[in-house]
Amino acid sequence: MVQNNEPLPINFNNAVIFYAGPSPAPEGLPIGAIGPTTSYRMDAYTEIMLSLGVKVFIGKGSRNNNIKKLLVQYKAIYCASFGGAAAYLNQCIISAKPVAFEWLGPEAIVELTVNNFPAVIINDIYGGDLYANVSES
Repeated sequence: MVQNNEPLPINFNNAVIFYAGPSPAPEGLPIGAIGPTTSYRMDAYTEIMLSLGVKVFIGKGSRNNNIKKLLVQYKAIYCASFGGAAAYLNQCIISAKPVAFEWLGPEAIVELTVNNFPAVIINDIYGGDLYANVSES
């Protein structure tokens, strides 16, 4: 859509993107189990998302040097949440509203409202890398 100058279905300015593939919502809950997915699989789209105004990415795993440089350039951050805790993380979701590409199921873009969602800043706007600091100690 961006490459074809087509209008986007949502505004990405100052957005937080959570790389996740949720399971269907059980009755009475806004969403099923939802845990972070490996972030490097989205590297090809990161610069486009940053250029649209995304400021925070949440996923799991480390980011490559090119992505870290882009985060500094666009003054954005990358956070990690806890893999293997999808059943716990869904308790932090207050509401889940599909906003684009609903036909893609778990790959749809869903607007989440969260409360006490656990995430740790891994890469900051200055080039800091918590994973590198942890592995050095």
